[in-house]
Amino acid sequence: MILKAVKYIFVFLSFILISAHFLRAGIPALSFLFISLPIFLFIRHPASIFIIRIGLLVGVAIYIETAYRIITARIKLGLTYEKAAIIMAGVVGFLLLTVVLTFKKEKQNQL
Repeated sequence: MILKAVKYIFVFLSFILISAHFLRAGIPALSFLFISLPIFLFIRHPASIFIIRIGLLVGVAIYIETAYRIITARIKLGLTYEKAAIIMAGVVGFLLLTVVLTFKKEKQNQL
């Protein structure tokens, strides 16, 4: 029960992060798409968790690409990039942890 609640919280927070990225980039349609993906948590169909995992993995790929662009731009400008790299690594790590949590099965209570 607790694992399920933690999983739901992590999925919601992950999609908020991904949605914020697209909103900041000026793509509100993708922002709306990603903020609505957690609805699939409440649909009991085998494809729903697959859709959530794909959305999270797309978010991971987007953040890795963004981290690469930010770091290379800062290096070219001669600015420090370590803080940006640590922040982006934390975001990617959080998203990857959420992907791992979606693969965890809850143990059923046996009486």
